[in-house]
Order: sequence, then structure tokens, then C-alpha cells
Amino acid sequence: MPNDHHFRSNRKQSRKEKKEKMQKAAAATAQKLHLVLDSSSSKSGNFVCVVEDFYNLWPHLLREIITDVNISSAKSITSINVREPKNAVVVKASHNDKKEPQYRGLWGKKYVGEILQQWGRSCGQINFASGESSFQCKIKGQNLTIDYSNRVFGIVDLDHHRIGSEGRISKNSPRKIRTDPWDTESMLFRLNPSKLLFKLGIQESALPAIVICAKRLAGVLRLLKNENIAANFLNPRGIDDCKTLFSFLNWNPISNEIEIDSDGLFEYFLKNSTKPKEIRCINDDFVKRLKSTNMPDVFHGHVISAMLLYAREKHVNANFDFSHYRDNDFYKFQKLFEKALRLVSKEFADSEMGTDIVKWFIDRDISSE
Repeated sequence: MPNDHHFRSNRKQSRKEKKEKMQKAAAATAQKLHLVLDSSSSKSGNFVCVVEDFYNLWPHLLREIITDVNISSAKSITSINVREPKNAVVVKASHNDKKEPQYRGLWGKKYVGEILQQWGRSCGQINFASGESSFQCKIKGQNLTIDYSNRVFGIVDLDHHRIGSEGRISKNSPRKIRTDPWDTESMLFRLNPSKLLFKLGIQESALPAIVICAKRLAGVLRLLKNENIAANFLNPRGIDDCKTLFSFLNWNPISNEIEIDSDGLFEYFLKNSTKPKEIRCINDDFVKRLKSTNMPDVFHGHVISAMLLYAREKHVNANFDFSHYRDNDFYKFQKLFEKALRLVSKEFADSEMGTDIVKWFIDRDISSE
């Protein structure tokens, strides 16, 4: 028992230390952003948008809404140049491990939220060096003055199948804007899938098979999420996970469908999971969802990306062997997919999220809509 108490105490301490580390890094980041936005050399005015991912994509989307501001991108907070804040910037919520090793491992949605919290707390403590705390911009053709506190905002993935009653923006974090269900990739894919398929070199006749398979897998992922069971290969982030998932798929060139070996997939999952007892309890539902025609109307970004990769090769050649694929091939496809998503920038501006961003700039509160 003493040893067990010591283990639990260390675990709690570790969580506490991690939280303190994140708060400290976020506070330092907020101070850096103050230096950027209150620089006397930044006469034209700018803003900082902190994102958890797709820092090269979001400038293209935001330019369709904020039409008279140059928007650049930064791959980490470390790379923002305080001395030359010429443009507005979309920055990934992360740090360069080599230059700022003390902040190693900090990234993602929680870190975006913490940065915004620290920014909000520190806004009232700033003595402006340049005397210019707000800036002028044009939002969808409308001239607006953006107050200083709202010159930093964030965009994160919802990672849920519906926004719910809370709305686009949480009342607890009034500068954190959340994507449509589920995430950035799935939201943008819905806007104009035909345009994306063309850019990726995928025949449009493959679209129904891609959508059905992606939705069936999304149904299983929702089931596992409800049961607190992880399944990385069903939500593939790398080529190894993709190869595992693809081994249970078969493109039927006659019916033009993606067939799922649901029983084989379940057995593999059962064999490799750390929760076999819990998984056996959902056997019927797991298999049923992979065969169902009553699918959830939701995608997962990593799943739809994987299905597009699968279709790109298998729709042309049903016998294509993915064992030839390497990490570099997968990386190249991901970059191509991200470039393809830029093509729906105009559609994004008129989408629900695009409209809500405009409302946020104008009204500052869309939490109840």
C-alpha cells in the first residue's frame, strides 16, 4: 500500500507539473504577443491567430474574410519575429524544441486554450508603447476597428460530432473559435468534394465509396470513444496505421465499393487491444456499424484523408499493394491534400464557420447561436 500511495502521489505531481509548465509557457507566449502587437514599427496593425494545426492553410481561408490585411504563417511561436511584425500571422501553438527545450511537448488544443486564457488575463496590464492599441481592417467589405484584446484569437478542432447548445465559441474562452464537426479536414472536405478529388487525381465516381466507408469508420470511432477505448489504426495518423487499416479493405471494381472485412477487423482489434474484455462487450455493435446503411453524417479528418489516399491508388488499380508506400510518400500526399483544401477558400468564407467568424469580429459574441 505505501508503494501504491507513492505511485499515485507521483502521478498527481506529474500532472500538476505539466499543468504548471503549460501555464508558464502560455504566459511567456502572451507576453511575446504583446511585444509583437504593441510594436511601434507595426503601424498598419495586425493580429495573431493561434491554431493547433494547418498553420499554412488557415491564412488562405482567413484572407477570404479579412480582405485588406497581409496574413503570413509561422510553424511555431518560437519563429515569430518580434522585431519585424509586418503582417498578421497564423501560428501553430508549439515551440522549437532545440531553441526552447523548456517548452518541449507543448502543443495542441489545450495549449491554444491556455495561451488565450493567459492573453486575456494580461491584456489589462499593458502600457502601450506605440499608443495604437486597436487596428482597422475590412471584414467582408465592412470597415471595422478591432480592439486590442481581440487581436489575438484561436482556432481549434471541435473533435465532436456536433457543436451543441454552447455554440461556436465557448463562454469560458471567448476568443477560441471551433471548427464545424468534426475537424478542419472533414469540414472543408464537405464544402466541395468534387474540387478536391480533381486536385488529388481521383475520379469523381469514387466519391460515394469514399464517403460510405469513412462514415462507417466514423460510426465505430464514436462507439469506441463512448466506451473510452483507443484505436489508433482506425483513426490513422501515419502510413503504418493506414497500412493496417487498408489490409481489411477491398475495392470491388465491379460494384465500385469499398468492402470492409468487419469480422477480421474486429478480431485484429481484439487481439491487439489492452481492453479485450470491454471490446468483447461491443462485438455486435462494432461489426454492425461497419455494415450499416444508417451511418452518422460525420467524418473524421484522419479517416477521410486515409480514404482519399486509398482511393487514389485502389480506384485505378484494385490490386495496388500499399506495402510499397513509405513515410515520405505519405507525407507528400498529406501536403498535397492540404494544398487541395486551399481550393475551397471561397466556399469556406460563405460556410457556417466562415459566417460565424464574421459575426465574431462584428458582434464579439456568438456563443448562444
